[in-house]
Amino acid sequence: MYKEYSEKLIRFAKEKIERCIESETMRLNAKAFIRESVLGAKNILNIILRGCKASLQLSLDHLFDKGTLKKTVSKAAFSKARKALNPEYVREFADGSAEIYVEEVPAETYKGKRVIAIDGSDIALENQKELLEYFGCSGSKKSAATALGSYAYDVNSEIVYDCRIAKYAASERDLARMHIERLKELGLGSSVILADRGYPSYEFMAELIDNGFDFLIRIPKSWTILVEMLEAHPDENDFYFELSGKRYDFRAYCVTLDSDEHEWLVTSLNAGTLSADEAKELYAKRWGIETKYGFVKNKLQLENFSGKTVIAVKQEFYAAVYLANLCTAVTKVADAQIENDDLKKLSNIRVRLTELVSLTELCLFLSPLFVNKANENAAKC
Repeated sequence: MYKEYSEKLIRFAKEKIERCIESETMRLNAKAFIRESVLGAKNILNIILRGCKASLQLSLDHLFDKGTLKKTVSKAAFSKARKALNPEYVREFADGSAEIYVEEVPAETYKGKRVIAIDGSDIALENQKELLEYFGCSGSKKSAATALGSYAYDVNSEIVYDCRIAKYAASERDLARMHIERLKELGLGSSVILADRGYPSYEFMAELIDNGFDFLIRIPKSWTILVEMLEAHPDENDFYFELSGKRYDFRAYCVTLDSDEHEWLVTSLNAGTLSADEAKELYAKRWGIETKYGFVKNKLQLENFSGKTVIAVKQEFYAAVYLANLCTAVTKVADAQIENDDLKKLSNIRVRLTELVSLTELCLFLSPLFVNKANENAAKC
């Protein structure tokens, strides 16, 4: 299943790049990309989706040497040309990778439900005036340009279903609401949402329930009344709140970590579905989204932006999610086949994936696996 997903994901990107000139959403300037050129939309998309994170000029020269570009171009020329490419068109590659996954791959579930973690992460930017003014700043002196990224991430399949990038001062809860709308569009409205202690509010919990989602959310110590009740009566777990005249039931657990620290969790799942021990185990899966951010930032080098404009940052943020989902698909293919005696060489795939951050390299790497195997099967027929 992941092999078919990987194949469709690569084919989807190639076809979308090939048809980009026809798109009404691709251009920010109506007069841009009218004619094919060395810095036309197709080549710009190819470069962005390769995840070029070395010196941009070296990357451009490398593509010229490989014959991808018909002539070498300057970094300045590329930076100017990419300003006409709508970041939302690049976003469609990330969105498409999630849509294809939902269509092609059977759900990996927990007690029949997908489990989706939602979390935000600071995205460090260059201290360029445009980025400082648009995204805002972090740090004690409020002087470091920073954006806020947010993912909706399947903790079992390791696929990012939705991504958002916003001003640093944006509300994580508001971005979570955008994720919820996107998850509903994908038909994932019965999933369990995992979220850390920055997210809970009675309003947010009610919104999740009203939209058909279940949740397991960590609450902070500042929820004093509930925390004290759990500490005093750990076996009394059923609670409710009323909002706009409607009653909402939930359960709360105080769980003890291996460090002997306490963690307080609230859930819409009933006791027959999720016990305290199961809640502790399930919530621990939320750490997967932190690992995914680490992969995107460190291996795909998200924060090493090749462009210093708002448009460039958004383009590369969305491209990184497409690449991350593609890398996940390739890894899953390796996991599924690694025990096959004829494919023991795949045992090195996970190691090599840390280096394969280019769409073109991934395509070339996957071709023998997919095409040759398909030819072998055809021959057997």
